[in-house]
Amino acid sequence: MSEDNIMTKYLKIGLDPTSEVEDWPALKGARKALEEDKNIEIIVPIKKEYIHELMHEYNEPRLRFEAVEKPGKAASLRKLTEQAVYGNLEAIITATDTRAVAVSAAKLGMYSETLSIPAIIVPIPWIRYKGNDIHVDGFSYLLDAGENTSCTPEILRDFAIMGSTYLKSVFGIIKPTISLVNIGEQRGKGRELERQAFSLLENHFSEIDGTTFKGNAEPEHIFDGYSDIYVTDGFTGNIILKTGETIIKKVFQFVKKGIYQEPSFFERTKRKTGAKLLYDLFFELKSLFDPASYGGAPLLGLDFCIIKCHGNSNETAFYNAIRNATTFERTEVIANSKKEFSTIKV
Repeated sequence: MSEDNIMTKYLKIGLDPTSEVEDWPALKGARKALEEDKNIEIIVPIKKEYIHELMHEYNEPRLRFEAVEKPGKAASLRKLTEQAVYGNLEAIITATDTRAVAVSAAKLGMYSETLSIPAIIVPIPWIRYKGNDIHVDGFSYLLDAGENTSCTPEILRDFAIMGSTYLKSVFGIIKPTISLVNIGEQRGKGRELERQAFSLLENHFSEIDGTTFKGNAEPEHIFDGYSDIYVTDGFTGNIILKTGETIIKKVFQFVKKGIYQEPSFFERTKRKTGAKLLYDLFFELKSLFDPASYGGAPLLGLDFCIIKCHGNSNETAFYNAIRNATTFERTEVIANSKKEFSTIKV
């Protein structure tokens, strides 16, 4: 298939709506994605009583509603997984809880022999200082962000291979750089897990053209663009991710408190004026760390495309998740990853 045909490949995407609130954010996101991409079809399993109303409201032939015969927790995801197993879908998007997603993943199979659970890869915006200027120039990627809490050195190596292939395929980064998250930069730092993983990564990528292993990286490096990919176990990765998200929330809460709880009218007015002048900057910073801006996170290691969204995802998040799924499939991430895994020397 030519490159042009790959990038316009017709895809059937399963969408797990997860909620039954009146505004149906998943469906609104789907409608926007369908308007932009004429080469996708979206299948939504849903309770039978909603189907007639939603078909009338959305009136889009490429947005198909299918009845869930056995309603219950994760029923929509189970139905989509069954369709994926039989080859009727190219991707699934879900905001269902992680445990249910893991069950689905087990039915779809892994292409890594060391992994039994897929890894979550998430973008991390980085900020770099140049003199007195601050530049937000791009993103690094962290994996695993929460799935594999118990890892072996071989699993961390596989994370690096999957992350490198993902960046090459999706973003066209020809020579991605990789670092191992650790408590110090020096060789020999960390637990036995990190020490053994360091050797595996060094040996594997020394023979691979186009990817560079830079060694250990402390958490401070994750937010300054030191490497393209940061590899760690899911327990550590999830703490890094949630700590970063929480710090941003607390910064905005502190700023808001400082403005509106200032007892002096003159000082409060002065601070409000300053905040208005900085509104665009605050909005940009908040958007950088807003999960909705990126949609969902791909699960790497699966022999199928699943995009995992936050449980409280809005219309924008689902729209971006659908875009992520189409890019993931059309850039052949899984096929390229399998080729990379064939280079592993036992």
